[in-house]
Amino acid sequence: MTVTPKPIHLALLFAVWAGCGEPPVQLTESTRVAIVGARSIAGTSAPPISDAVVVIRDGRIEAVGTRADTSVPSGTEVFDGTGKTVVPGFVETHAHYHGDLARVDEQLRKQLYFGVTTSRSTGSDPPEKVARLLGARAGKIPGPRMYTAGLGFSYPDGFPPGLPVNRPSSEEEAQALVRNLAGQGV
Repeated sequence: MTVTPKPIHLALLFAVWAGCGEPPVQLTESTRVAIVGARSIAGTSAPPISDAVVVIRDGRIEAVGTRADTSVPSGTEVFDGTGKTVVPGFVETHAHYHGDLARVDEQLRKQLYFGVTTSRSTGSDPPEKVARLLGARAGKIPGPRMYTAGLGFSYPDGFPPGLPVNRPSSEEEAQALVRNLAGQGV
């Protein structure tokens, strides 16, 4: 059985592969590779494919199917996936990135290593972290596809106490803070 998948970013394919104790495969958009022999789980209602072939061309999954039904184009670099499982990337829906920017970079790399390919940071990011997270989203630094809310909102002396969030005391101040966040690209 050959599956014609929708285009999926390369990071999705290598999510679990990278977490298998070996260094992740370093790919570029023009790399042409195939993973042969792994079990492929699409994350849909389709059953897993044992002894699968996954062909990637120009940064997109081109074909997924059984070894018997899916050919590997000539000139493709082949990786032996025997004993491994290939799944779509995981989505982190509630993340906070604490510490300095070097620690944020380390957290982003760890997420990729463990298969997180999309992440949403929820309301605890000052402007310098917003820029870093959006840099990961743009592919400028290694990390998941990032979404961030910047600094969240509360009311003066409200929850969470002592943490940096926007605490407007008027409608005008709230509007200005929202414009500031929009200007940061959140």
